[in-house]
Amino acid sequence: GQGGAAVSTSPHGGRRLYLLRHGQAGPSAQEEENADPWQARLTPQGVAEITGLAAVLAGHGLGQLVTSEVPRALET
Repeated sequence: GQGGAAVSTSPHGGRRLYLLRHGQAGPSAQEEENADPWQARLTPQGVAEITGLAAVLAGHGLGQLVTSEVPRALET
């Protein structure tokens, strides 16, 4: 699958599971003609989206992160 999951401990003793999707992705101008959609990387907008998400999740004490191996998910 695409995107990833992160787990944190809740202040109430339980665990929380956050399911995330990668930021906006697409081929670069050089890759456009024969682009493999599975290899698409984050666009500048996708980087901005994930930067904002990282700021929101920063204080949640994430204990585990699981992601696929496609470039856009790893960048996220």
